[in-house]
Amino acid sequence: MTTIVCLSHGPLVARSVWNKYKEEIEASGCLFESWNMQGVFGIAPDIKKEKDIPCERSIPSLHAFEDELEKTDLCHTVFFVGIPETWRNRHVFSLLAKKDCIFCKYDFCANTIPIKKQYRDIVRFLGNPMKMWLFMQRKINKLYWRANGIRYAAFFSSSSSATGRIPINHPDFEKYLFCKGITKENLGLDPKMRYAVFYDSYYPLHPDFKTIHRISIDVDYDRYLSSLNSFFEWFERKYGVQLIIAAHPRSNYNSLVFNGRPIIKNKTCELTVCSEYVINHSSNSTSFAMLAGKPIVFITNNQMEKCSYMSRYISELSSYLGKEKFNIDEQDLNDMEVSVVDECKRKKYIESFIISTDSCKKRNGHIFSEYAINKTLD
Repeated sequence: MTTIVCLSHGPLVARSVWNKYKEEIEASGCLFESWNMQGVFGIAPDIKKEKDIPCERSIPSLHAFEDELEKTDLCHTVFFVGIPETWRNRHVFSLLAKKDCIFCKYDFCANTIPIKKQYRDIVRFLGNPMKMWLFMQRKINKLYWRANGIRYAAFFSSSSSATGRIPINHPDFEKYLFCKGITKENLGLDPKMRYAVFYDSYYPLHPDFKTIHRISIDVDYDRYLSSLNSFFEWFERKYGVQLIIAAHPRSNYNSLVFNGRPIIKNKTCELTVCSEYVINHSSNSTSFAMLAGKPIVFITNNQMEKCSYMSRYISELSSYLGKEKFNIDEQDLNDMEVSVVDECKRKKYIESFIISTDSCKKRNGHIFSEYAINKTLD
C-alpha cells in the first residue's frame, strides 16, 4: 500500500490542512504519516504539540531521520516536503536524494504577491553584508543541490505562474467551501450583530520576520497598537459595527491588547463569511475576502511603514486588487473607501492564485493520493 509522508518543521495541529487531507488520503486507499522535523533543525517550539496523534512521528535529529528512512518501504512511500530549501536544511534533502526517495514540493502560500524589485533594493543589498552573505548562501545551496542530484519529483501549487506545477487548490479555497454556509449562530455570535473583521498579521512579533525574512523591525509596539485601536473606535462609530480580531494563528495576545475587543484564532474564514467588512494589512487571508466578495480596505500606519518589506507588500497587494493603501495616521479617515474589489480583478486574483479549472473539480487530498499511487506503480 502507498504511504504519503508529510515532512514539516512543526507538529500536526488542529488547524493544519494536512489533518483534513489525511481523511481524504486514507479514503483514497493510501496510508498517511506526519513527521515532525522540528528537532532536526533545532527550532524553538513556538507551535506547541496539542495531543498525541497516532500518525505523527517526532524526529529529534538528522541521525534519527536517517534511521526512519532505513525502516521505511521507500518504494511505496512518497514524501511531501514543507521545509525551506535553505543551506541549513541541505542535509535533509541530501539524505532524501541519497536514499532515492520520491519527494515532492507543495506550496500552500501561493497567494503571496511578488514584490517588484527597485533600484534602491540593489543599493541596500550592496550596503548590507548580511544580505550579501544570505544571497551567496542561496547560490552555493543551488550548486550543492546539483552536485548531490537533489531534485523534486513533482511540484504542487495553486499559482498559475508556477513553472512545471501540478495544479492544486489553495487550502483557503477548500476551507471556504466548507465554511461558506456557516452562520453567526455557529460562531456563538448574536445573529443580529453586525461586525467587521480585522486580519491580524501579528506585527511586529511574528517569528517569520527573523527566521525566514531575516529582517529586524525597530518599531514602537505600543504606538502601533494605539494607532490601530483608535482607528477601530472610529470605524465602529462610522459604520455601526463591532470590530472582531481574527488573530494570527501564531499570535499570543492577552485579552486587553485590542481594548477588550473579541480576539478569535483559527476562525478567519468563518468570521469573514459572516462579516460586513474586512480590514487588512497584507494577510494571506485576503483569499477569504476575495472568495466571499466582501468590502475590504488595506491599512497601514506610521509604525508599519518603518518596515520596508511590509509597507511595499501592502502596496503591491492593494494595487493588484485595484485598491489604495491607506495610512490611518496620516490621511483623513473620512477619505477612506471600504468597498468590494472590481469583479474582473477579483476573478483574476482567484484564478491566478487560488484555483484552476482542473484543480477545482478535485480535493487536494485526492490529487496527492492519485499522484502517489501512480508514482509508486511506475
